[in-house]
Amino acid sequence: MGLRRDWIYTGNRSIVSFASVPPGRYTFKVRGTNSTGDWSDNLAELAIFVQPRFYQTRWFISTAGILFSGSIVLLFLNWSRLSRQRQAELKKLVEERTRDLEMEQEELLQSYADLRGQTVKLKEKNNQVAAQNAVILAKSNELESINKELLTLNQEKNSLVGIVAHDLRSPAASVLNALQLLQLQPDLSSDERLELFKMMEDFLNKQLAMVSHILNSQTLETGLVDVRFNTVNIPEMCERMVTIYAKKANAKDIEVKADLRNSKISIQTDETLLEQILDNLLSNAVKFSPPKSTVQVLLEETETHVRIGVRDEGPGLNQDDLSKLFGKFQRLSAKPTGGEQSTGLGLSIVKRFVNALKGEAKCESEPGKGATFWVQIPR
Repeated sequence: MGLRRDWIYTGNRSIVSFASVPPGRYTFKVRGTNSTGDWSDNLAELAIFVQPRFYQTRWFISTAGILFSGSIVLLFLNWSRLSRQRQAELKKLVEERTRDLEMEQEELLQSYADLRGQTVKLKEKNNQVAAQNAVILAKSNELESINKELLTLNQEKNSLVGIVAHDLRSPAASVLNALQLLQLQPDLSSDERLELFKMMEDFLNKQLAMVSHILNSQTLETGLVDVRFNTVNIPEMCERMVTIYAKKANAKDIEVKADLRNSKISIQTDETLLEQILDNLLSNAVKFSPPKSTVQVLLEETETHVRIGVRDEGPGLNQDDLSKLFGKFQRLSAKPTGGEQSTGLGLSIVKRFVNALKGEAKCESEPGKGATFWVQIPR
């Protein structure tokens, strides 16, 4: 601590005061002056002892230190006790919570075991249901297949009925024309009458054979066309069909002729079906050809096949017509030139019979340039 020195003059005396002097022992030295101001050589000394205040004493500081240390110790002990108590409470709480969790875990395990057992039972039931569904589905598929087959057979039967009705129209009309000719020309010679009767007989016999082909039991049950192979002279058959249709086409001023380069082509096939194919192609050619045009029957051969073609000079076919040409009941862009009826079955019959003979049918045509229908039959 610093010293503060004050000089106080009272008469002939001087007083000095020291404040805030730290406790301890001090020596106070004084030197005086005479009346003239000279300093005396004598030096006076005074021993001074400053008593400390009570809180500055060692015993107070020691006691305070002991009390402070004791307080710290007590606080630490108290904190330790509270900490142990808190740890004990936490431990107890953890143990209780652990027991609760263990109980909950046991309950969950039991529930899981029960659920697993139920799942196994449900899986077994699902397997049973799946097996039953599989049986039901198999039966359903079987019934659906049977229904489709029945529907197909029914459609085939209807198609066969349509074929019979379609192909009976042509010979019926021919027979009717022959009868009308007999009525209109009663003065015909015996040979001419016999020729007409022979033509009508041939028409009826061929149609009876064709109907027998289609309406036999196998055809009705399977929808397949019965094929009976025999040796057929193709040029003779073509000439015969040309002769028949030449008379029909004459009424529309249409010429029907044959371009047969080889007259000795014979193959193993079904003559009745092949005649029906050519009959339908010639019928269509005459039906859609304009007056003063020509319908030609063409014949070509290879080592494995015979190709019969029917070429007309009609309006031809566009791409849309060609895409649906051989379908049933298809209406094409071309119209009959003489007001004839068209059922849309003729070419589908051709396709069906050609397939039965393991052959192939196709058409070559451009709009305005006529059409050529080719039938290729294995030799």
